[in-house]
Amino acid sequence: MMLVQIAWRNVWRNRGRSLVVMMAMVVGISSVIFLMAFSWGMYDYRIKEAIEKESSHIQIHNPKYKEFMEAKFTIADANQLDQKLGKDSRVKAVSNRFVVMGMALSSRSNVPARIIGVDTLEENKTTDLSGSLTEGEYFTGTKGIPVLVGEKLAKDLKLGLKKKPVLQFQDANGDMTAIKVKIVGLYKTNNSMFDGMNVFIPKEALQNAAKIKGVNEIAILLNDARDVDDVKTELQSGTKSMVETWKESIPELAIAIDTFDKTMFIIVLILFLAVAIGIINTMLMAVLERVREIGMLMAVGMNKDKVFSMFMLETIFLSLAGAPIGIFLGWALVAWGNHSGINLSMYGEGLSSMGFSNMVYPSLPVKDYFILTGEIIVISILAALVPAYRSLRLNPATAIRKI
Repeated sequence: MMLVQIAWRNVWRNRGRSLVVMMAMVVGISSVIFLMAFSWGMYDYRIKEAIEKESSHIQIHNPKYKEFMEAKFTIADANQLDQKLGKDSRVKAVSNRFVVMGMALSSRSNVPARIIGVDTLEENKTTDLSGSLTEGEYFTGTKGIPVLVGEKLAKDLKLGLKKKPVLQFQDANGDMTAIKVKIVGLYKTNNSMFDGMNVFIPKEALQNAAKIKGVNEIAILLNDARDVDDVKTELQSGTKSMVETWKESIPELAIAIDTFDKTMFIIVLILFLAVAIGIINTMLMAVLERVREIGMLMAVGMNKDKVFSMFMLETIFLSLAGAPIGIFLGWALVAWGNHSGINLSMYGEGLSSMGFSNMVYPSLPVKDYFILTGEIIVISILAALVPAYRSLRLNPATAIRKI
């Protein structure tokens, strides 16, 4: 207990030095928390958008379709899979799609397009496509073949609402065929690449034009994302079709998340090293300034283990004083950002091309606050080993004569 009291008093003997160490911890912890929350806020929203608007949690394809991207490779057991999914309480919605790769043509332009034949009711439950509409109606308002196109695609085609582009693609025999359609709605997501190539059309109209029955893509939306791996495993064990999670069907997003994790690790490491260097420097100064005092303590009977423990306790006290303030400041910054959002509209075009939103709402799981606190305390203790070890090398007889 006496050693604890001495260490606590030593911390506040030089208030300026102690406050510098505490401030380094506060700035380091709060900066790391906000940076992680900001970055994860961007990716968390991107993942949510990708799942809800693009890929769903799970997709099923014919393996040959994934290899050759030809519409004729349909899912042989689609009906059985539908029945199985309909009985699974973990499944929120299922959309059976017929997808062909082709071209969207107008009198003034032509653009490569992914033409997606959907059951309009099923698709809306899965991707809430009607909620993304900025103009027009959801597959209504025409006697012809209605389609929904992204604002980006419509702009590239130089067409607007109620206009009639032509969709061109290969049929079952490999011959080029074309159908004239009418744009009844324009949609917009946060992914301009998605908006620039995907055309949604009633499934039966596309199947008739392609002379192909069946579907070549099943999109599955779950109630809970944590069930993804279990559902995939169960589906894959009962079918020869290819079952993929969203990470597998959108590999570029999975790579981006992995890169984010590695980048954040490096940034956190750099910030924590800066804090550690500050602690080492400050505590070394404390040792050098108190050489005579340490020598006297050793001379009156304090052994080297107690001297070592005293310096370690001083560092622990500084950490316990600075870490909570840093956590609170970091939490306050994250709460402010999450409430009001951070507007990045000046970078809107670049963010949209990668599928990110212009507004970022920082967020960080509660467990990460505790993990970061533990890490900074451990790093502080490790940093204190250097000056504490330096104190052990002092010779009492020599140190006591130090001026």
